Amino acid sequence: MKKREKREWEYDMENLVHSFLNRTIYEKLTKHIIASIPDEALVQAIIDNIQTKISPDFSDEYDVVTKLSAGRQAVYAIFYLECEVCNGGFSQFFYNSISVFAEDALYGLERIGAVKLSALMKQAISLYKENKKEITEIEDETIEGYHKFYSDNPLNKLDDIFYLLIKEENLSDLIINYIRNNLNEFVD
Repeated sequence: MKKREKREWEYDMENLVHSFLNRTIYEKLTKHIIASIPDEALVQAIIDNIQTKISPDFSDEYDVVTKLSAGRQAVYAIFYLECEVCNGGFSQFFYNSISVFAEDALYGLERIGAVKLSALMKQAISLYKENKKEITEIEDETIEGYHKFYSDNPLNKLDDIFYLLIKEENLSDLIINYIRNNLNEFVD
């Protein structure tokens, strides 16, 4: 990489990080505020708003989220499903505590019209339940157990399909369209 290209890349990355760290976080959302948020920032704004309702240690996360509107629950669960699977696969999603939202993510995918992704999520939940005993036995929090958990996990075969389907079904657009068409579910 040429020095100039590297500097431009670094500058772009610095701007992205700066923008993210200095974004507006709305403790209260109105129809007017939601309408003013550009599409590329909309999902993050909804997630930030939900997180203002959760304690800093996330100890009440499940209780808070499950008391929100169906739309907010859907966006929250889908957002974290995508984050976890894109970071470490379905193995990571089910390994981490966010997996308590697995059924919510499934329901959310169905709700926004992500037909193929919801079918895949249903398959992932089923596969996890069928293999939970074997999968959780190797979750011993050692390096070896962690490696075995990821390398021998039957969920791994679903990861590439997920990556393809989020593009094919255009998951981001489905979520944004759902929010824009169901504003009442997202206002405080």
